Amino acid sequence: MATYVMSDIHGQLAVYLRMLVEIGYDGEHDRLYILGDVIDRGPQGVAVLKDCMRRPGVTLLLGNHEDILLRVLHAKRTGRKEAEWQKAWTQNGGDPTREDFFAQPVSVQRAMEEYLHACPLNITIQAGESLFLAAHACPLNLTQEEYDAQCRALRKECAVRLPTYREFLLWQRVEEEDAFPEGVTALFGHTPTCFYQRDVPYKFWKYQNKIGLDCGLAGLPRGNTAARLGCLRLEDMQEWYISP
Repeated sequence: MATYVMSDIHGQLAVYLRMLVEIGYDGEHDRLYILGDVIDRGPQGVAVLKDCMRRPGVTLLLGNHEDILLRVLHAKRTGRKEAEWQKAWTQNGGDPTREDFFAQPVSVQRAMEEYLHACPLNITIQAGESLFLAAHACPLNLTQEEYDAQCRALRKECAVRLPTYREFLLWQRVEEEDAFPEGVTALFGHTPTCFYQRDVPYKFWKYQNKIGLDCGLAGLPRGNTAARLGCLRLEDMQEWYISP
């Protein structure tokens, strides 16, 4: 049994499937954690999402792009802020996903929505003797109740708006100086690794007990041919990369 992690596939179905072949993924025995953003930017986000739903051993964490999709669906249902969220979806490369999603039968749309609502925001992974804390954007070693309590205490000292628990996990960016508990390694996507290391821009970023996994596939539709998909095996830290 092996434990694999990848992130930010962004609709690049062929690259994703090639990676599964490259690592020899066996869904009956292995585990694969995908840290969000399987949709948008690229052309086949819905197909990647469907694959995650049916492939054994796969756990998809919610990403900010899946969050936008859920917000659009909620806005359509309630009639509140629909134009605002539709605009945000377009600005974040959601047009290919929107066209494909709403072309699906209603029953399939509902199944995808239910699946995304059930996706975790923040998880702990045990691989061998190592412990990992994973989220799409910025992992938190706190429950929502603990986080909310800290925010209430901070609001008494300053008037700035603090991100909600969900916003922090799905939208906050990990900074180089951010500290995570000893004995735990933080795994995250969301921020392309080129922002952390200019000399090797699309390799996993490893610093202290932090690992950034977003190797830039969101930029592929905009002409960034250096972008690729990375996969990490947690038991021995072996890395794989697939270029489109």
